Amino acid sequence: MPSYLICWKPATENEERGWPIEELIALSEKLRSTGNASERWRFRRREGVSVGERVFLLRQGIAGHGILGYGHVAELPKRNDGYTKVSFEELLNPTSGQVLATQDELRAITTKNGVWNTMASGIALSEDVASRLESLVVNREPVEDIGTPEPGGKWGREELHAAVQSYLDMQRTLHAGGDVNKKAIYRSLSARFGRTEKAYEYRMQNISYVLSLQGRSWIPGLVPARNVGANVAVQIEGVLADLEGRPVNQCVSEEVQIQHSVEKGNVSKPIGIPEPKRSTTQTTQFERDLNVKAWVLIAAKGKCECCREKAPFTTAVGLPYLEVHHVRKLADGGSDRTENAVALCPNCHKQLHYGLRANMLVEDLYSRVPRLVRE
Repeated sequence: MPSYLICWKPATENEERGWPIEELIALSEKLRSTGNASERWRFRRREGVSVGERVFLLRQGIAGHGILGYGHVAELPKRNDGYTKVSFEELLNPTSGQVLATQDELRAITTKNGVWNTMASGIALSEDVASRLESLVVNREPVEDIGTPEPGGKWGREELHAAVQSYLDMQRTLHAGGDVNKKAIYRSLSARFGRTEKAYEYRMQNISYVLSLQGRSWIPGLVPARNVGANVAVQIEGVLADLEGRPVNQCVSEEVQIQHSVEKGNVSKPIGIPEPKRSTTQTTQFERDLNVKAWVLIAAKGKCECCREKAPFTTAVGLPYLEVHHVRKLADGGSDRTENAVALCPNCHKQLHYGLRANMLVEDLYSRVPRLVRE
């Protein structure tokens, strides 16, 4: 059966021909939740294509080559249109740290120029390559993504410190309403340490991931990329804690390990701990004005200020249950004032801390809640 290769590269790496990583994540989640996901894709081959023929999705870019998904042609391509509809049967989240075929496995199939380095989607694969790729990928459990080894070897403390500092500087500038030139910052780091600019962009996405594990804000456009080992994540958190003058957040290492296990989906049922021991840990807390919380809850009148739905339940003392959230989080320098606080249902509250759409929801709150002031 004829088979085709379609390509994906993040829009952050190619603004003209790339595809937003958020959209591929959403398509992957749609397939996972509904069992059905299709998308119109660039297709170079426009004649002789038949519905039902195999399509493989190849990742390109700084993360290295890898197969992220496969499906079939769902509609015939039109002569005057460079796109055709692909229905996916498997599609991995591009930030999962997993692939269906690694870069080394693809090279083992063929090293012929122009196959994995193709600049076009919708190219026909040779019968031999298509057959070997079909046998390797279809119905295979996802495997750890090896990716492209970082030039320059392991990241030293000074280099990681500089990357995290640059990230925090960009975040502060954006919060103050300023503009940042991310590419110029990557270029500066590249000149200083000798690694590629793309490597620093990807490391910034790893920093976003560590912040997201803690429910903190991350820079728009630097979508959290969880293809990072627990040791590196812990190092990033250590530098963050050092620069912010606070204790290390111990949840980072645990959450990375949990998420990797969930992605693999092969954890055997554990025995657990029948009698968990108590332990005391050091945490950072902020002083709070209790009247701010009370005022915001009264102003909300029992409705979530994000989704605008009624509180999900009534507490034992007869009050609607809502949680007060600081739009610019206290950990990111936000104030404890009514102009920076909203009342939310638990679901919206968690989305604003951990959701992929958190930045969009924040903008929506600023546009709809008159008392809010950007800080």
